Amino acid sequence: MTFKDIPYVGNPGSACALACCTMVSTYFFPETTFEKIARISRWKEGYVVWEMPFWNWIMEQGISVTNYDLIDFTAWAENGTRGLKTSVPKKEFTYYKEHTHDLESYTKDIQKMVVNPCFKQYQRNPTWSDLVTEFDRDAICTVVFNSAVLDGKEGFTLHQVVILDITDTEVIFHDSRGGGREMPKRHETHEHFCRAWLETTNAPSLTAYLRE
Repeated sequence: MTFKDIPYVGNPGSACALACCTMVSTYFFPETTFEKIARISRWKEGYVVWEMPFWNWIMEQGISVTNYDLIDFTAWAENGTRGLKTSVPKKEFTYYKEHTHDLESYTKDIQKMVVNPCFKQYQRNPTWSDLVTEFDRDAICTVVFNSAVLDGKEGFTLHQVVILDITDTEVIFHDSRGGGREMPKRHETHEHFCRAWLETTNAPSLTAYLRE
């Protein structure tokens, strides 16, 4: 495995996913800015950041996207947000509905995404082996996990990071926290990382980006 030299991008406070998308993009296209990815993602401060518009854009640039997630994107494409509702817990769907600016508007992004030959989804929770396999084939990987567990705190906070390296004992990643809590090149043991990612997150996810 090889350490990924990915530029660190800060988080304005409520957009770790957007910061991660920008870091992924600047790895492949150094001229990319946070503001550009924010426009592509149709980001509105204080709302959930959905990655599908970004995925469509980066696939147009020749980068493949492989996603491991429980969301049934095919059902969403065919039935709108009613399709999303069938593949996530009721509480999670309610959160998305209340914290997304016009959730239904992303249906068109998903319809475009699911027919793109550069997009692949494994509709299941990812595994440690999936992460190692994707990283080892030189993909740039992002994961979503419970950052409260990672930080040894009570509660639950969904958070996304970009993987830089996987050593024999540690995972090294860019952790874009915002609010002056920036943590580039953060180190955690395999065990602690997996506890936050795979053991205590109801819907952990993994996305791998690879130049075709």
